[in-house]
Amino acid sequence: MFHSGLTKPERELRTLLRFWLVAFFLVGLVFATFPDDVSAFLNTVGQYLRWPGPELPPMQGHLWHVLAISLMGILVVICSRAIKELGHSLLLVRLLMMAKSISGVGYIIALGGTTCFAYLAGAVIDLGIAGLTYFYYRQVVALKGSQ
Repeated sequence: MFHSGLTKPERELRTLLRFWLVAFFLVGLVFATFPDDVSAFLNTVGQYLRWPGPELPPMQGHLWHVLAISLMGILVVICSRAIKELGHSLLLVRLLMMAKSISGVGYIIALGGTTCFAYLAGAVIDLGIAGLTYFYYRQVVALKGSQ
């Protein structure tokens, strides 16, 4: 199979980036298509898990959904370009990790003000994305550094 000269860790990172690309695209579609259902879904999951904190209040307008759609669009582009530039530059991978780390920390800060399950879910998901991407990123960096 032709791998365009990428190392095994680079190919693994490329596969992960392809997964994130599809995931961010689909999440953006969900935000665009069902903006009011996202918070309702997170509240339902919190209730199912018997989370003791308050529910996420219903959205007033769509300001935050529009920004979320914008972020998903940018993340799709970052992943797409990072896949193409993988053998040459890891800058876009670092930007992806930075974006997800910032939002993950933001959710933790929000969680400190209220024990809303949606903030915990956001922190786990975004920091999970950042952490998993970092794991594969470090493998690429370690291999490149040893050459």
